[in-house]
Amino acid sequence: MPHQKFFLLTLCLFLLPFITSAQKSNLDSETEVINYIFEELPLEEKINEHPRELHEQFSQNPFGLSPSKNDQMMDLFLQAFTADSLVYHTQEVFRENFDENKAQSVTKRLKDESIQEVLEAEQEFYSLQGIRKRVVNRYELEQNPPSDARTKLINSLVASMSAAETETESQLILFRAIVTAFGKLSDERTLSDSQIDNFVNNFRNRMQGQVDQELTQQYLLKYHGLDNEVLQQYQSFYESEAGNWLNKNVSQGIQSAYQKASDRFLESVQNL
Repeated sequence: MPHQKFFLLTLCLFLLPFITSAQKSNLDSETEVINYIFEELPLEEKINEHPRELHEQFSQNPFGLSPSKNDQMMDLFLQAFTADSLVYHTQEVFRENFDENKAQSVTKRLKDESIQEVLEAEQEFYSLQGIRKRVVNRYELEQNPPSDARTKLINSLVASMSAAETETESQLILFRAIVTAFGKLSDERTLSDSQIDNFVNNFRNRMQGQVDQELTQQYLLKYHGLDNEVLQQYQSFYESEAGNWLNKNVSQGIQSAYQKASDRFLESVQNL
């Protein structure tokens, strides 16, 4: 019996480094895959785009709050919607829904030469140089409007990426947060939950009439200069099982990150 106990102890000690190493390897693999996806798409820039734009718009105080209260509201908004926290909570959804086979399929497809062309265009679109380049591309598109076939392809890509749904729901979360904060801070008008719902629903109705057209124009700018064949392959990727997994996580992740940031924002407004 002592020999048996000694043997088991020795075996455990021998296997422990391998077990620990395997566990660490899996964790590193998952983290590295998610980080790679975020860098390639590029998701961090996309996630931060709408909060940044909204902050710029409402810093102009369109609701007519007192200047000091509007400044306070916008400062609290920035504190709640930090870039790091938004990325963390978006990645949190990827971690919760992580599927190694699908994730590996995604990373493999993202390395395809044709898809790399699209990803490089997306990365440039969000860069300082790309923001300047949008003016040139917009002018070229005005002088030489895209063909019907090109526009149809862009619209199909927008649909395959569920871009309109993601855009609408994400902006509604942000808009609801701002309207709710205004209702809490305004000295002249207190908004009930039903009134806030009406504001948000009206905003939704306006967006639904505009978002498809705006996304078409945005994607025409973003992918200006890329061949139709390249975009067709990108669309095919998003229609695959791996692409659907990616698309679902991106959409749910961004909305989850915005909602958690909104909750932090409104809690801090409540505590003023």
